[in-house]
Amino acid sequence: MRHYLTLSMAWVALAVSALAVSALAAAAPADAPTRHTEVSIDGDSFLINGRLTYEGVTWSPEGEDTEYRIEGLLMNARLVQGIFDDLNPETVHRWRYPDTGQWDPERNTQDFIDAMSSWYEHGLRCFVINLQGGSPEGYSREQPWHNSALRADGSLREDFMNRLERILDRADQLGMVPMLGIYYFGQDGRLEDEAAVIRGVENAVNWVLDKGYRNVLIEINNECNVRYDHAILQPPRVHELIELAQGITRNGRRLYVGTSYGGGTVPRENVVKVSDFILLHGNGVRDPQRMEQMIHAVRTMDVYRGQPIVNNEDDQPWRVAAQGFGHSGNNFVICVKNYASWGYFDFRLNDELGDFNQGFQTVPSNWQISSDRKRAFFDLVAEITSSPGTPRLDLDVPDSGVIRAGDGIELQVQVENLREETPIERVELLVNNAVVAEAKQAPYTFRLKGLPVGEPMVRARATYQRQGREVIVESPYRTLRVLDEPERVFVPDQPRLIALRAADYYSMTEGTRHTWVKTEHVEASGPVMQAQPVLQQILGPDRASPRMDYHVQFDETGTYYVWVRGLADSGDEDSVHVGLNGVSPPSAQHVHPFEPFKQWVWTNTNRHGARVVLEVDRPGVHTVNVWMREDGFLLDRLLLARDPAYKPDGEGPELCHLID
Repeated sequence: MRHYLTLSMAWVALAVSALAVSALAAAAPADAPTRHTEVSIDGDSFLINGRLTYEGVTWSPEGEDTEYRIEGLLMNARLVQGIFDDLNPETVHRWRYPDTGQWDPERNTQDFIDAMSSWYEHGLRCFVINLQGGSPEGYSREQPWHNSALRADGSLREDFMNRLERILDRADQLGMVPMLGIYYFGQDGRLEDEAAVIRGVENAVNWVLDKGYRNVLIEINNECNVRYDHAILQPPRVHELIELAQGITRNGRRLYVGTSYGGGTVPRENVVKVSDFILLHGNGVRDPQRMEQMIHAVRTMDVYRGQPIVNNEDDQPWRVAAQGFGHSGNNFVICVKNYASWGYFDFRLNDELGDFNQGFQTVPSNWQISSDRKRAFFDLVAEITSSPGTPRLDLDVPDSGVIRAGDGIELQVQVENLREETPIERVELLVNNAVVAEAKQAPYTFRLKGLPVGEPMVRARATYQRQGREVIVESPYRTLRVLDEPERVFVPDQPRLIALRAADYYSMTEGTRHTWVKTEHVEASGPVMQAQPVLQQILGPDRASPRMDYHVQFDETGTYYVWVRGLADSGDEDSVHVGLNGVSPPSAQHVHPFEPFKQWVWTNTNRHGARVVLEVDRPGVHTVNVWMREDGFLLDRLLLARDPAYKPDGEGPELCHLID
């Protein structure tokens, strides 16, 4: 009886709140903009402007005769960081763009808007965007950053909502259906109490209705069964907020509302009973048959009313990675076969943290179709939905992009799979996010000189029109390496043998979270370098990893055998990357092992057991590089030998002398 009374009081509070909201309906702005896109639901199907999505489309996977119905589905992707910002000054530096060195929330939103037309051309009709985003690291144990469009009292932040309005306006123009998430675990705790949570839902839904949007779906919170602070956002009570949002109307019109659970979880009956659409997550579901079982479990519930089923988050949707986005063996295809929509959650993996082309959720985000994984997803969406897709842009950079300051470089833009009826209007070349050149007809060749010393990032952008829509397509970012005139050059005193002390680096570039720190250690030859802080993180030889540089005089061309003297306390910190002129070839990546542990040892092998080598193609000054792979690793010396039979011992040979 006591439980019944408590529940009744909650419903009374919500009923009073709903009455207050209803009274606001008459105050809706009379000058709301005219909108172009309206979403509706008919049974288990979605409609846009009164017509089934992908009208008349069916799809038959390779090797099957069955034609699976596609019309009425809502292909989507988790693109939640479109309005991201970090209000915590202690963590905002983590999200700096690699080309400008600064975080810019307005750029993030504009890049998102620029990419939306290319998603649409591939058949994507829905994307998830959140008022509290998602983890900007993909997955996180802690969330010290402050990314919330909601203040502690549940009111809305104007700057966040202005960015959201720009995105929703573009979606309305294109004919897309945004799914607006309100709360995210780890950020919901920033609201002061349950009353603020309720106000947040009211304010968000009222804002959407006041703006006149008819194409927006509402997801109350992402994964309601995962670490929420407020009881009303947790599974037993989250249906109260769904019904609250459904009760807010304008001229008899309301929004469609649902919520989601964590990967592999079938929603509870209280959510299925009231939701307008049923959300599933496939994270961690490695067997597609489990995905099929989840869909079937929803459809056989007594409270299921035939609503659409949408998988709106799935991070690695295949049983075996090699299968990828093929016609079988992944959750995407199994959802389609069972008439459920599907959405991709893409983020940078640990060994991709310095590759800006990877991932959608990791901040800063590259919103273009800029990686093989993104393209595989979008190509399959285009195939399944009978959509045209977009041309592919690639930027050819000769000789690995390494040049000396003052030299020139020629860049060629390749445009593939271009539809004849959609001619390119212009191709622009951008360096560090600034347009530096433009071409309006092929061949798209750009010659650059006077590039800044360092690692400027370049990309190409093509613009064309299709059926009245401006479409923007970009190439993946490429990094050039512009070397300054050499100073502090190491010159070998022994023929065919180059020995360097790690602590004598010419320059050091910090990584995203790590740096090389000079320290002392017994039995070392002097000061040594350690990758800190020790977080047990693994990085590739890229911008996420701290790098040390050494200018070295090479008198001979050819193969140099690389030896590294280092110390590791365990197998969690026993590797490093080496390279030349800013490039780490596969042969010089993942140098290890450094065993026995807790001793200084020389190593000349990589993870494949092959010898570590660098190829020098011309005599003169080159830059030797060292990147962190595992933090905690201690580095003492580097040795490059022409003789394959040479093997150092102790501290190694005499060091090169330094010419300033």
